[in-house]
Amino acid sequence: MSNPKSWYARAVAFNVESLFSQKREPGPPRTIFVNEQIPDHYIDHKGRPKPEFVYTSNQVITSKYTIITFLPRNLLEQFRRIANLFFLGISILQFFPKFSTISPGVVILPLIIILTVTALKDGYEDVKRHESDKRINHSTVKVLVGGEWNNTNKMRPKNKTFVRGLTPRRRNPTPNSIESGNDTDSDGDFDDDNSTATDPKYRGSRPHWKRVLWEDLNVGDFVKIMDNEPIPADIMICATSEEEDVAFVETKNLDGETNLKSRHAVSSLSHLRTAGRCAGNQNSFRINCDRPDTDMYRLQANVTADGGTSPVDLSVTLLRGTILRNTRWAIGVVMFTGLDTKIVLNSGGTPSKRSKVERQMNPQV
Repeated sequence: MSNPKSWYARAVAFNVESLFSQKREPGPPRTIFVNEQIPDHYIDHKGRPKPEFVYTSNQVITSKYTIITFLPRNLLEQFRRIANLFFLGISILQFFPKFSTISPGVVILPLIIILTVTALKDGYEDVKRHESDKRINHSTVKVLVGGEWNNTNKMRPKNKTFVRGLTPRRRNPTPNSIESGNDTDSDGDFDDDNSTATDPKYRGSRPHWKRVLWEDLNVGDFVKIMDNEPIPADIMICATSEEEDVAFVETKNLDGETNLKSRHAVSSLSHLRTAGRCAGNQNSFRINCDRPDTDMYRLQANVTADGGTSPVDLSVTLLRGTILRNTRWAIGVVMFTGLDTKIVLNSGGTPSKRSKVERQMNPQV
C-alpha cells in the first residue's frame, strides 16, 4: 500500500508549468557557416533543414500566459491552494438538497470573487511582462545587408504574443550616440536607418549596415555594435574601432561588477572592418561551437579560416546582457541567440510565486 505522505509530497512538488511548456534542452554542438553554403547533409530528403541544425530565434519571452492558456493555467495555479479546493467542494455539495444548508450562490460567490481578483492581478502582472518583452525584443541593432551577403544558417520561427493589441505602436527611440538616417562613417560603411532589412532594394545593393529588431537577429549574422549599446546575443568579435582591436564591456547585468572588462577580436578576422569586407565571398569561414551551457566563465569554440584555426573563448566574445563602453564600434558574428545565450540559460523560467505561509497552510487545511 502506498504511503499517503508520498502522494501529498508528489502533489505539492508538481509543477503546473510543465503542463504548458516543454523542458528545452540546450542544442547540440554547432558549426556556423559565414559566406558559405550549408553542406548537403544538413538537409533531409524533403529539402528541409534537419531539426538539429535549426537554431532558436533571438526572441526571448518571460511572460507566463497567452490568451489561450491564461484561464486553464491560472485556475490550476489557484487550485494548488488546498483552501480553494475545500471551498469548491463545499460549494458543489450545496447543489444537492441532501447536503444543502444554505443557498449555493451564497457559498460560491466569495470563492468566485477571490478567484477573479487573483486572476486579474496575475493577468495585469503578465501584461507588464509582455510589454517588457516587447521593449527588449523590439530594440534595434545594426546587421549586414546587401551585396553578395546571404546568411545560410537556418532559424526557428518566432512565437506570437498578444501584447501587440494592448500597447500603442510607437517608434523605438534611437540612442543619442547613434546616427539617424543614411550616413557613411569614417571607415566607409554606409548605414541605412530608414527602411527594413527585408526590402527588395537590398538585393544587388552595395553592402551596408541596417537596423533590425533584436528578435529578427539570426545565428551567423554580422552585427555592428555601437558605443553604449547593449549586446543583443552572444557574439564573437571580428574587429573594433580601437587600437589592437580591443573592446570594453560593462558586465554589471551578468556578475554585478561595475568595472569595465576588456575583450579583443579574433586575430585572423581583424581585417573584417567594413560591410564590404564582411560581405565578400572571399572572406568565408566557419565557427565550430560546443553546445550551449550555463557556465558563465567557459566557452569553447574555434574559427576555421584560410586553412588555419583560431581559438574562441570568452576573451573574444561579447555576451548578451553586457554593454559596449568606451569603444566607438565593434563588428562581430552572432554565435548564440535567444534561449541559447548564457544569460537566458541561467535565468530559467518565470516561476509561480508561493509564500511560506501558503505552503505551510496546505497541510493544515
